[in-house]
Amino acid sequence: MPSWFLAYFLCNVDWIRYQPEPVGTLLPARVERDVPAMDALGTLCLPNEPRAGDAMVSGFSGEWQRWLRGPKRSYLLESGFRRNGLDEIVVLLSADDGVLEIRSGEYAHHKIFQQSILLQVAGVTIQDCLQGSRPGHAFVPKSCVVLPGCVVTMCERMLDVDPGPEVDWQSEGLSLVALQEDEFGQWHWEHLYDGPRLGGDARALGTPRGGPWCMSSYFPEVQSGNDLAGPDFTKAWIPFVDYTSQPDPHGGQCFLVQARRESRGDAWSFGDTIMVRELLGDMHFHSAGWTPHGLLLSIGDTAEHNAVEWLRCDDWDRYNEPDQWTVERVQGEVRSELGSAPAFQFWGVAPGANTDALLLGGDVNEGAVYEATLHNETPPTFRRLAGTHPGGGSNLTHVVGVIRRPAPEVSTNVVLRSFNPADWTGTFGRIFASEDAVHFSNLGQFPDGWSPKSHVTVRPSLGTILAVPWSSDSVEEGGLRALSGWRVSRQPTRGIRAEPGVFNLSGPTSCTWPLLSPGDQVDVEIGLSNDGSIDFSDGLSVLPVTPGPVLRLRRQAGNSSPKLISFGLLRDGQTLPAGTYAMRCMVQSIGADPLAIRWSVRGQQDVLEVVQRRLTCADGWRTVVLPVKIESMDAETTLRVVVGDMRAGRGLVDLIVAPEQLVASDAPGVVSADVMEFSTSGEKVTQSLGKNLTKSLTVVELGIPSGGLDVFLRELGWKYGIGSFQNDFGESLNVQWDLLAGRVELTQITQGFRFPLLGTLDGHYWARESVLHLVLKQSPRGLNFSVLAGGTTVARGEWLSGLAPRSPLNQFELMPDLPVDLRAAAVFPIHTPVAEAISWLVPAGSHDSLLPTGVSFNHDSMSDSLPAAGPSRR
Repeated sequence: MPSWFLAYFLCNVDWIRYQPEPVGTLLPARVERDVPAMDALGTLCLPNEPRAGDAMVSGFSGEWQRWLRGPKRSYLLESGFRRNGLDEIVVLLSADDGVLEIRSGEYAHHKIFQQSILLQVAGVTIQDCLQGSRPGHAFVPKSCVVLPGCVVTMCERMLDVDPGPEVDWQSEGLSLVALQEDEFGQWHWEHLYDGPRLGGDARALGTPRGGPWCMSSYFPEVQSGNDLAGPDFTKAWIPFVDYTSQPDPHGGQCFLVQARRESRGDAWSFGDTIMVRELLGDMHFHSAGWTPHGLLLSIGDTAEHNAVEWLRCDDWDRYNEPDQWTVERVQGEVRSELGSAPAFQFWGVAPGANTDALLLGGDVNEGAVYEATLHNETPPTFRRLAGTHPGGGSNLTHVVGVIRRPAPEVSTNVVLRSFNPADWTGTFGRIFASEDAVHFSNLGQFPDGWSPKSHVTVRPSLGTILAVPWSSDSVEEGGLRALSGWRVSRQPTRGIRAEPGVFNLSGPTSCTWPLLSPGDQVDVEIGLSNDGSIDFSDGLSVLPVTPGPVLRLRRQAGNSSPKLISFGLLRDGQTLPAGTYAMRCMVQSIGADPLAIRWSVRGQQDVLEVVQRRLTCADGWRTVVLPVKIESMDAETTLRVVVGDMRAGRGLVDLIVAPEQLVASDAPGVVSADVMEFSTSGEKVTQSLGKNLTKSLTVVELGIPSGGLDVFLRELGWKYGIGSFQNDFGESLNVQWDLLAGRVELTQITQGFRFPLLGTLDGHYWARESVLHLVLKQSPRGLNFSVLAGGTTVARGEWLSGLAPRSPLNQFELMPDLPVDLRAAAVFPIHTPVAEAISWLVPAGSHDSLLPTGVSFNHDSMSDSLPAAGPSRR
């Protein structure tokens, strides 16, 4: 954006952002609610007082652009710099024709290297980076990292096991090769290392191995006290693992190599590649990351074999000597005769915001991206950064194998993609990004029709997110795609919560908890909120999320009973008419061991509903929502919630459960702080949009809370009102979301006419923690409306009305049918480009240089266990 245009619209914008305290030039929103209620900070709010919503990070991405016609299918895409450390490059491989390319330029249009790596032997075609230079072997690329001027490539080493003239290629192990640029700008392959066979024998011969997560980054050595190594770094560590594929893995190997150069612009040389760790058995290694305090290794799959190991080296100058290494299993160690304790399972890995931190992609976990901090003596600690379970009866969880932070010596841009193989619709996949490696926002999805498994990376200095399809049916659907101009705020903010009215049918009090029955050897402690915290007998304190009591459940490993606790869903003597209801609990795992829990709602005999969750101590409060279908019920019928440990007895249990509430299915929100039966009309939040609206572009930012949107609602096909733009003459533009069809529907009341279902905007499969932007253009000629979910990567639809209201729509009323947070609003001159307006609004309130003239704010940033400022500015 030109500086003169920025200065122009900064002086002509009215705006407000909630943190949750209001900051900006517009008047704060007016809240209407007839009952006291808790907010997301555990604060009790009186009627008509605003309530803080969830801490989320605002983001915006723009539209996917097609830069290249190919590839049609690819699994290799990385970025970095040339040897001089100045010119960015993009490395990509077409899986169909085996062409490896290195490209440069603003749009990656300039080709600086191209080679077909296909090799034909005895009529059989195979990929081989070394083009037959080592007879009897082929080196198939599986992942790569781009050091300045050097593409280090991890290959699946294939062996020809046919003794005759034919060929029979079988996977033998891993090898390391490099494609390095010389001082004349030419690129040359060199062979670096052949890893030994797993177990030293043929047990894993023929087992497929490798993937883009097995070697996902290099880790520069950083000077003491710095977060970034800088472009002149001379040493980097590259860990990689042998991932033998399911369903018949035979073990795993973890390797480490050091790359070094004399100075910037010189060629890279490589020290010894060593095998740090090898384990044999019915499991495999996922990935490994390096810090000065050691390697963090993920082992999977299933509760039988999940483990996290901390591999420490006493002297990195002697890393190639076995006696310098010690191994500590920090999760997943054997706790009882029933088996080993569960472990936090991660897949993708990248450098974190500082030298002691790693970014971890969740693998069948509640969250999408976590941060692990490694210490000198004490075991690593974990925390969730972004992403949450979709909710409801679905067992979909995040699987993040691709998390990329190229050129970590100079860039903190990070991108990752999350998917779940059980999601046959492909609508669950999401792209998350961060500008500072701490604060992540959900930017939406891949281009329409692409698999959520598609590969993604980010250019380190230009910042463009790049993607290639996992597979596509045609050249038109494929190609290298790009997201330019994306923005993610460097701090989380909290909006103002609005929830629908609720008929509450359940809830314990400090004196009674219906039908409370703990499991065998489960220690139960009831905690009560006191001055904004809940304190337990061992000194532990947690933030309250309801005014009522909570249950803390503790049990040592070794008890094979799955039951942790059960309690009544209704008070004594209460019955329900036939229908569908929603049960909601808040839950938090405190113990060091990850916990897999099963929640079921039972009648006198039958199990009505079941939902499963995998929690770690890094997740904080999480929401569990179950649909409860009642066909008939009398006074003799009891409804009970049973919480079970799916890995009974293997790990330590330390779980906190907040009170359950059972609500009518058409109002899946919880408003009142009263735990007794009540009814309420819900909350209404009205935001004034000021007076400069005759020719204007208005942006309203909304957030979907982590506990507010549930997959089971989509299965029932419900539609939900979100809110409306209104004026003082009763005219309005109403916004409704169709959860089943994944679209936004619009109706308009103007000049005495009602236009039902006047517009539809398709492609809106909103997810928890989504940040939405409603965009309304107003002029005497009519209205133009669009909705952007994380930018335009999920969908951008526009709808135009030629009939203008009698006066501009001057307020936005949020009165939703499901929980929604009002996060920000701004009114710009009508000719302001939408992308520029939202890109400005996303960090508004966190970048002082972008504040309108005359606005200052002295506030404390609100965060959810995250640093307000993130790492130091780059």
